[in-house]
Amino acid sequence: MNKPLSNKFLGSVLSLLPLRRPLIHEDGLVTLSVISHGHGDVITGLLEDIARCKPKRLAQIVITLNLSESRPEVPLGLDVPIHWCANPYPKGFGANHNAAFRYCDTEWFAVVNPDIRFDKDPFDPLIVHAGDDFGLVGPRVLESDGRVADAARGLITPWEIIARRIKPRSPLRYPAWMAGMFLMVRSEAYKGVGGFDERFHLYCEDFDLCARVRLLGWPIGLSDDAKVVHDARRASHDSPRHLFWHVCSLIMMWSSRSWWRYRRLLRREAPNRVTKTLMKPEAQVSIDETTAAINPRPPLMQSPTSSRACKGQALGAEEQGIEARESDLH
Repeated sequence: MNKPLSNKFLGSVLSLLPLRRPLIHEDGLVTLSVISHGHGDVITGLLEDIARCKPKRLAQIVITLNLSESRPEVPLGLDVPIHWCANPYPKGFGANHNAAFRYCDTEWFAVVNPDIRFDKDPFDPLIVHAGDDFGLVGPRVLESDGRVADAARGLITPWEIIARRIKPRSPLRYPAWMAGMFLMVRSEAYKGVGGFDERFHLYCEDFDLCARVRLLGWPIGLSDDAKVVHDARRASHDSPRHLFWHVCSLIMMWSSRSWWRYRRLLRREAPNRVTKTLMKPEAQVSIDETTAAINPRPPLMQSPTSSRACKGQALGAEEQGIEARESDLH
């Protein structure tokens, strides 16, 4: 006799829960997360690109308003569901994207800056490039003037930072990490590493995420079939406060166990830089020239079996070797 009452109570509770809106694209595999810091007009430009390209793999968009601001204007023709999140107080880069990941029920989670622009769908070629084995992939990022952006880099060290300021570096064959203006992370890998480390404030959290994804056993990849344009706004170049945050994040990163473990892993892999014999005499290298020199598949992990089924065994054996070589690195 109590069964009808219990069913009625259960139905009333379920009606209060937020329900996911149906997907416009049935084959949508990507949840896109973007954060606004008072950049409403910039986000509108990104939404216009999405409305124009109509990426079939994009299932939903999560827009986080990190400041007290009105919602950006949504262009006509945008047929992708949008979840709006308004913060009661400003949060950091990692904290905002971790909160947005709670809405993600797709295979991929894309972290994208509001000032990213593209005229072709970047999500489908990234998914094709990733296949079944890559845990994190990124597009080739271009500057607004067409130059290849310094977005796919090697291990961050004091010397690497100084050398990059003095002289442009040759392109990477296998980037150690990719800048966070556009990262597409497999949801399984994102959950496996616990998302972004929220202790980092605005800087170095993208390197830390890439490092921990690799250390978990997932390869990361750079696709030249997907290209986006980034209108870089580096506040740390002219703001003492941002410069202070940057320095603090660097110190915390170099003090972390993940950085030292990743350094050991990279030292055992093939050299990252393209040899000078493959480079032209000119200082600037075009996107077509770098494409021929970049191998999208890291030689360390060639198949889904080696990158997924052997995670625990491979990393366990690796840790034993790491401890034996500890004295050589300090």
